[in-house]
Amino acid sequence: MRFDRIVAGFAQHYNVAQESGSSFSFARGEGYLRLDRWDAFGYVDGGKVTRVRSAPAQSPLGDGNVIMMPPRYGLLRFELGIRVVLAFWAFALGIGYLSAGGDWLWWLIAFITAYGVTIALIRRSLGKKLKLWLARESWN
Repeated sequence: MRFDRIVAGFAQHYNVAQESGSSFSFARGEGYLRLDRWDAFGYVDGGKVTRVRSAPAQSPLGDGNVIMMPPRYGLLRFELGIRVVLAFWAFALGIGYLSAGGDWLWWLIAFITAYGVTIALIRRSLGKKLKLWLARESWN
């Protein structure tokens, strides 16, 4: 029942394809409903969510850029694709390097920092969404 709530939560914003009873994938599509303006989860292009205890053995790395299992939801594996925002950061910092110059190492550090901050913001946003989707509607 809790997994179905997570599927329904993702279905509010993305096109969801149920792969099995223990996993589903999601992606932006024609019916993509934009998230709030300052919601970092809007950077996610697509991905896959799997229940780990009922999933077959897999390699630790998937197709997504971000693989995470938050502590409270450790039985779930989230593979989130954020290629578009990473391409934006690479392009913006590349233009900055070409126009301002300087040591390439500092620009590489800036890219890694932007990458880390983006992942941290997405994780925080996903945690908030999971709390909202899994909250009890009633105590009765």
